[in-house]
Amino acid sequence: LPPGVGSAQQVLFRPSSNEFIVGFSDGSIQRYAVDSESTITQVPWDLPDNRSTPTLQVHEGSIDDLQFSRNGEFLTSVNRSTDRSVAVLRLSDGTLTRTPPHGEEVWYRASAIRSDGSLLAAARQDNRIDLFRARGARWELDRILSGPDAESDTGLVFRPDSNDLVSCAHHQIFIWDLQRGRVTHEFETGDREQILDWALLEADRNQILLVDESGEIRSWNHLETREGAELELPGIIVLLC
Repeated sequence: LPPGVGSAQQVLFRPSSNEFIVGFSDGSIQRYAVDSESTITQVPWDLPDNRSTPTLQVHEGSIDDLQFSRNGEFLTSVNRSTDRSVAVLRLSDGTLTRTPPHGEEVWYRASAIRSDGSLLAAARQDNRIDLFRARGARWELDRILSGPDAESDTGLVFRPDSNDLVSCAHHQIFIWDLQRGRVTHEFETGDREQILDWALLEADRNQILLVDESGEIRSWNHLETREGAELELPGIIVLLC
């Protein structure tokens, strides 16, 4: 990586592309592309004023979490210690927005954004989730979700084509109905901490992928049955080396 930036803290591949993003300890991000011969090339960031820059500053401090929207059009980043905000970058034109100040008593652990950029979810350290709505070039706090008494959420993802938000807090998965503002399903998963993705497999089957700090990934099927919702572990385990 080019010199002159902080140490790399987060690396994230962009969905449906050959690009990946690197987040650094100084609050900056860089963009790279990998070609068919595995050659890595840095891609500049396009800015709203028609300029471009190789490195984009998104936080005053470290990049503690990076997430793409499912379509790869929006990138969210979290800083937990300095500005304690969630930054949202629209990759098509380089527009950068940020959640409003929330006071020193609140900081975020994870974030997720809808593919259309209309709704942003941010998991707080006090076991609640802030929902922000896009109002032009700013984010407005819409409501705060308060659910079961659990550990602070470490992963968030919006369920495609629905009003559901999925969160994970250590050994539990929660599915939120955002229209009603409450948890509709709660599952015990064992020692699995972070949601990687939620993928729609068929009309009646869904999958949740979880990974823990040891690099173990498990695939969970979420099934709606006559008796209610179930979470089934197919038994497929992938170990990252």
